[in-house]
Amino acid sequence: MNTVPEILHDIRQLSEKYSTKDTSQWLTKCLEFNLTKGKKNRGFLVVQTFKELGRTNTNVSAENIRLSYILGWITEIMQYSILMADDIIDNSSTRRGQICWHNLNEVGLMAINDFVMVHSSVYALLQKYFKTSSCYFHLFELYKETMMIMASGASLELLISKGSVESFSRSLYETIVTNKTATTLYFPFALAMHLADVTNPEAFRQVKIISMEMGRYFQVQDDYLDCFGDPKITGKIGTDIEENKCSWLAVECMNRANNEQKLTMLECYGKYDPKMIQRVKNLYKSLELPKLYTNYEEIIHTKIKRLISNQTSNDVPCNTLLLMLDNMYQRTH
Repeated sequence: MNTVPEILHDIRQLSEKYSTKDTSQWLTKCLEFNLTKGKKNRGFLVVQTFKELGRTNTNVSAENIRLSYILGWITEIMQYSILMADDIIDNSSTRRGQICWHNLNEVGLMAINDFVMVHSSVYALLQKYFKTSSCYFHLFELYKETMMIMASGASLELLISKGSVESFSRSLYETIVTNKTATTLYFPFALAMHLADVTNPEAFRQVKIISMEMGRYFQVQDDYLDCFGDPKITGKIGTDIEENKCSWLAVECMNRANNEQKLTMLECYGKYDPKMIQRVKNLYKSLELPKLYTNYEEIIHTKIKRLISNQTSNDVPCNTLLLMLDNMYQRTH
């Protein structure tokens, strides 16, 4: 992913086209602050998927590989813009091992406008590099549609968090996760497949089934780590309990709790009180949710691996899917 200096240079130029050098420098500072941090899973998925499929479709030229890196960084910029908005809404304190952008003294609520600028740069870069490409329309539609689906999932999550933990259900959780998270795992695979000139609808369907399953698995992991992960390793402090989030742990807790335990959840969940937060965590442990999570992970890992191994089409990036699954398995951050 070594094309980031080129991307930042282009963003600076595009920003100056519409405003001033001060604005472009601020936008560059915003991106540099967080863009080079984190695991960059989605960006790497674009590159690895393209390289795997490109070998089959004989279009792995040096220029096309470069474009796959560019597309990977554009995807990371989009992901960063979403995280910026998410951190503002959740009033998060840390992200990727450092203070959140909106918490910097010189930023504050300016971060809302920064989110708009960062997200807008996605479409400006897409136009700059891919406007003449045969896959431009598909790429543009994917970015636009994915953002709408993710925003809808995030909106549902926020609306549900305004209610009582009694209203949480597996079906609601499934809807939130499918839109908010699972879609973002299919997204980079689909981008790379279009870049590699894949036209087989069945290949897209199979990749979507597998990657969406992986995305749901990824969110369950995130929910577990939010509560039981080590902030020094995860890079962020979990806030799902106090923010009344419809998390996997909360849903499973309410499904397994007796009446007395449900009363504890009603009393403590969604409260910004360290003692109440700890009572919820203790309840999770008493219901053996960590053990349930471990069992879930083994089952879902086996299921996804079987789905991948059953693929026979050269248009399905099985090696990249397996690599992603291996990276996810028993992750701690």
